[in-house]
Amino acid sequence: MDPAYREALTWEEFKEEVYDKYVPMSYRRAKIVEFHTLKQGSMTVTEYDRALREMTHYAPELVDTDEKMAAKFRSGLRPEIRAAVASRRGDPYSEVLGCALDVEEALPLDVEEALPKNERAINPTPPALPSNYRDKRKWEGNRAPFDNKRRFPTFRHP
Repeated sequence: MDPAYREALTWEEFKEEVYDKYVPMSYRRAKIVEFHTLKQGSMTVTEYDRALREMTHYAPELVDTDEKMAAKFRSGLRPEIRAAVASRRGDPYSEVLGCALDVEEALPLDVEEALPKNERAINPTPPALPSNYRDKRKWEGNRAPFDNKRRFPTFRHP
């Protein structure tokens, strides 16, 4: 590589070259699909905002303006929050986010009650273990011969 070329390379250009070289196209496509299908679901508004911002790295052209970002954010919100911020078209993303946070704060604390039946967790409790299940890490023998095997003393600070 020409040394003069290295001096002219900006940080953004460097990141783009590394990204193009080391991130497979199949991974990028999968992330773009994930970006398109991203919904708030059971996340808080703050968590959804964070996830959306992280996903924008994979489809920057879809959210390259504040208006596009706000529209994508609104479209993925839970229905009861989306309805409350629907009139905020044309507002900056930060204002739509603030409004969504206010609406979320006013909603009931039990998110599961607020979600439509088709969006609730299908099986919120883990399945029961069979009666013959045994934790293989459990020690059932006499540990006395092994307890004194420590070679170095444990130092305790007051």
